[in-house]
Amino acid sequence: MAASSAAAATPTNIRTTSSNLSNFIPCQHTFVATRTKQDPSSSNNENTVENSSQRATVPRVCRLRTNDNAMAIYALVDPIGTSMLASDVCVNMLVEQLSKVSFDDDTYKERINDIMQNVSYEIENRLLQMTFDHAEEKITSAPSSVSAAEKLLPSLDEAESGAFLFATVEQLSKVSFDDDTYKERINDIMQNVSYEIENRLLQMTFDHAEEKITSAPSSVSAAEKLLPSLDEAESGAFLFATTVTQSYIYFAYVGTIRAFLISNNNGDLIIDNKNRPQYFHTSSLHTIDNEDECRRLKNLDVDVNQVKHEGFDKNHSKFTRCIGKLSEKLLSSAASANDVNEARCNPLICEPKVSKCKLLPTDYALVMMTDKFYKMYLKTGIPENEIPSDFIRLFRESIKSPDPAEYILRTVEQSFQSENNSANDDSDMQDMGLIIHFFHQPKNATQSSTSLSVKPNHIRRVFNGEVTVDEVRKFINKNNEIQEKREKNRNSSTNYGHQREVQSHSNSIEPFVRFDVYEKLLKDNEELHQANDLITELLYTQSTSMIDEKLTEFLREHPSLKCD
Repeated sequence: MAASSAAAATPTNIRTTSSNLSNFIPCQHTFVATRTKQDPSSSNNENTVENSSQRATVPRVCRLRTNDNAMAIYALVDPIGTSMLASDVCVNMLVEQLSKVSFDDDTYKERINDIMQNVSYEIENRLLQMTFDHAEEKITSAPSSVSAAEKLLPSLDEAESGAFLFATVEQLSKVSFDDDTYKERINDIMQNVSYEIENRLLQMTFDHAEEKITSAPSSVSAAEKLLPSLDEAESGAFLFATTVTQSYIYFAYVGTIRAFLISNNNGDLIIDNKNRPQYFHTSSLHTIDNEDECRRLKNLDVDVNQVKHEGFDKNHSKFTRCIGKLSEKLLSSAASANDVNEARCNPLICEPKVSKCKLLPTDYALVMMTDKFYKMYLKTGIPENEIPSDFIRLFRESIKSPDPAEYILRTVEQSFQSENNSANDDSDMQDMGLIIHFFHQPKNATQSSTSLSVKPNHIRRVFNGEVTVDEVRKFINKNNEIQEKREKNRNSSTNYGHQREVQSHSNSIEPFVRFDVYEKLLKDNEELHQANDLITELLYTQSTSMIDEKLTEFLREHPSLKCD
């Protein structure tokens, strides 16, 4: 038996170490079979995060366990499209997070659960940070004559303009001095004005972005029109992760990967739908065909019928949850948002479905398969309601082979090819993955148990798409280097302040502020006048953290600007 557990989620701005990774080895009771999508232009097939956009497309898999069998991590990651970056980050961060679990006391159970709940968010945070890092790199490497906005958001003047003064004036002009509530009102405005500004600018940016998207050629994706060459913002993946300990199995999944939990009932292998968790039904997948997902989308005012017929994008995608695809999540439906909060309510989310169950003596094997493999299985002529029983038949046959996963995948491929002669169907089914983990091996061999015993997987080679300890170690070390560099830049920014940029705009800003009211307000209230000067100066000379610190100090020294 292989066991597994997880660590509490760690904030992304804290350095992590790779020392615990030395305890992990490939699980000998786990078998992997993957297929690679052939790409003639691909010249690099190494399983590393570097050059991920140039590699051939292949599902990422994990079959690592600790030397003492205290925990094991089994996962399958299915890339969306041809970019492997999100898949690489998924599998590496999953191992990174879970490798921090300690079994010194019973708190490990809670820590595992926390990690399985939060790992998809941690992955997206890392992808977002990588997007910013790449954006910064593009900015610094471009000619100095080109503005930052033109390097990343060409022609979106709304995204680069600064408008603190005008929005502040507009808000403060609404203050009435009829009673003492003006103090509380001013304080509220000073607290919230930055959000109001960003809401206004964000809406203007989205309006302009939508105009650019609709006016560009249809062959160019929305992300390419606005965020060219930022693979970190475009890459996406589906994840199914399990963490197994001596007592429990923890599940966390996002997307369309299917999983069977096969039971051994006195020699009779079954997929028990009633007593054991199964993740292959439509109701467990994050697609538009899932009724629970439909209800969620309706609550977000999404036209579900339209999505069922047309999909979410030009690829007619029907999935409702994934990891990554940040460009879609930030830009696609946000163009019609009224403010920042509404813009964040994109129907495409990364929230995982999380559950756990006790590991029973009857639990025989865990099977995970990508959606493409399952669809290929359906195209062999097997009705969907008969897939579980037919898979058990295949599974029994595979036990006699040296590699059960490869046997099943190859058998289904051969059946598919005999039933389908279409070259297009064949190309659609190129990148697939299957992982099988066997929980228990019988100690006292009887006639029935001997037939179900599986020889350990002694294949020393790394399967195509398999994550290794060395890869995770490099992933952690590289991120730590980036964190140190980022911290150094942050400290430098704090010490020396930001350089004041000269903003130039081709269009004039429509006046919507009564300056006479604003000037009278500042003239009549010296403290408010000081606050305005301070904030304006801080915006140009200090980092965000220092702004917050100095504003807090200013309000402490001027209690009249604070509500009681």
